Amino acid sequence: MLVLVAVFACQQDAPKHTPPPPGPSPLDGDIPCGTKTCHSNQICMTETAGHTCWTDPDAGIGEYGIHAQYCMDVPPACHGVPSCDCMRCMGGMCGVDGRNIGCGCY
Repeated sequence: MLVLVAVFACQQDAPKHTPPPPGPSPLDGDIPCGTKTCHSNQICMTETAGHTCWTDPDAGIGEYGIHAQYCMDVPPACHGVPSCDCMRCMGGMCGVDGRNIGCGCY
């Protein structure tokens, strides 16, 4: 019985906090993406060639060069936070730096 009184007393004395007003989203605004500009709620996807995959000497894409770079909407599976857990990289390697996603192959 004493435990219930102590728990109830602690709950009564706990300060009531209101959540802070929402601030700007980290997905707001424009970011550069190669020769393009990504807008709010978009990320910049950079696909990088590997040792032999995605290389194209005729197109000037050598080992570890940029194969493709483009803007894309943040997938719903990311819930507003870009990460390798919710992005699918075709090459198998993924890295995230804010709104820049890097995908590469071996």
